[in-house]
Amino acid sequence: MDSTIGIILIGFVLFFVIAELFGRGKHIGRWWAFALLCAGFIPGLIAIAVSPSAKNEPSKPNKSYKIWAVICLILGIISLIGLVISRGENGHLFFVFIILGFYLMNLSKGLIKNHDPKFYFQLINESRVNNSRIFSGSSSSSSSSSSSSSSSSSSSKKNVSKLTIQEQKRSLEILKNKGILSELEYQEKLNIINEQSVNDKISNLTEFKNLEKVYESGLLTKQQFEEKKGKLRFDYNHYLSVFGENKFPEFNWDLYNALKVNRKINSTDYNKKQLYGKWKFNNGQIFFYPNSNAHRDNLKLTYENGNNRNGRWELNESTLDIILDGNLVGEKITMKIQELGSHIFIYSINERGYKSVRDTSENKNS
Repeated sequence: MDSTIGIILIGFVLFFVIAELFGRGKHIGRWWAFALLCAGFIPGLIAIAVSPSAKNEPSKPNKSYKIWAVICLILGIISLIGLVISRGENGHLFFVFIILGFYLMNLSKGLIKNHDPKFYFQLINESRVNNSRIFSGSSSSSSSSSSSSSSSSSSSKKNVSKLTIQEQKRSLEILKNKGILSELEYQEKLNIINEQSVNDKISNLTEFKNLEKVYESGLLTKQQFEEKKGKLRFDYNHYLSVFGENKFPEFNWDLYNALKVNRKINSTDYNKKQLYGKWKFNNGQIFFYPNSNAHRDNLKLTYENGNNRNGRWELNESTLDIILDGNLVGEKITMKIQELGSHIFIYSINERGYKSVRDTSENKNS
């Protein structure tokens, strides 16, 4: 009896190690991998193998997963009934079918996503590369040829980097149309360009720049930095799948992040305090702030082109009545609130819709 328990515990430990090392770097994650391994070693290994890397997009919702999930759950229930009727002699696979059914059901809804990945083997490879660089010796001739090749390589990279993304894509398209590149080669090169484009965009994000600063200050380990960077990359790829290429990438990235944490306010609960502060839209900001000496509160509009407008505003249920200061007569604007939340303010002016995001970077009205 004791030996059986010992073998079971060793098995659980082994499954956990496999799930941590191999499942943690994929969207299946540690715990789903562990559960499937416990349910059945072979199904667990297959699930880990086919799960996409956490560096890439997760599996998209698919009806076929749902069909197989229902089949597995039905087989699980039948096996459970057989287990009860046979008093434990049959139906031992019910647990396998049940766990696999729930996993496939979540997979069919696109819910199998790993937000806390770890890439153990990548870190091991990086360590080996660094060690080989430290301890490997080279002759003067090999080093000179290496520097020569690296300089020519860097020179070619510089020449490539001078081309815009669109120019690179256009060049590839011309080569494909002329028959110089096959369709497969064209797609491979296009994927490289798109990958580099995403990398460039991520490196310009405020979040990434601050992440680099924290890492360089020694507050994050290399592993933690790579994990955070991987999560940021996952979020940005998901953002691109929602918004695509657009004219206002910086604003829409802020909008994407605001939507994740926004708490919608019921229209019957609207009040002035919920609007106070600074809101960003795609080409400017609007600042609502109180004025205790007047019936209407104050506001300021600033645009990226340098134009500024001051005015006053008043909230009437779901409508903002605004008067912008002018030379003679103030300009009247009516904003109809479509949605107001903790981080999102959506409104329309003359039937045209606008979106804005709460800006907490500064709390002054200048």
